[in-house]
Amino acid sequence: MKQVHLLVLNRTIESAQQDFSYGVFWWPRPVMATLRDVMQLQQVEGGRYIYVPRTDPHPEGCVSETSAKNLSPTPQSAEAV
Repeated sequence: MKQVHLLVLNRTIESAQQDFSYGVFWWPRPVMATLRDVMQLQQVEGGRYIYVPRTDPHPEGCVSETSAKNLSPTPQSAEAV
C-alpha cells in the first residue's frame, strides 16, 4: 500500500474534489475520498493548504463508509460526460 506523507494544494481538499472540466473530474473520486479520510489540514501558508497524515488514521486496510461507496464501481451516465 502506498502512503501519502504530505499533500499541498492551492485550496481545501473538499473544494479540490469538485474541480472538473468538460464533465471529467481532475482527481478521481476514490482518490479524493481516501485523501480526505487519511489527511488533516496542518496549516495554511502562502495561500497553500498543507495536509499531513491524520494522527488517528483508520486501521490498516479500513476505509470510511464514504470511501467505500466511492471505491464501488458504478456506471457513468451519458449525461455526466
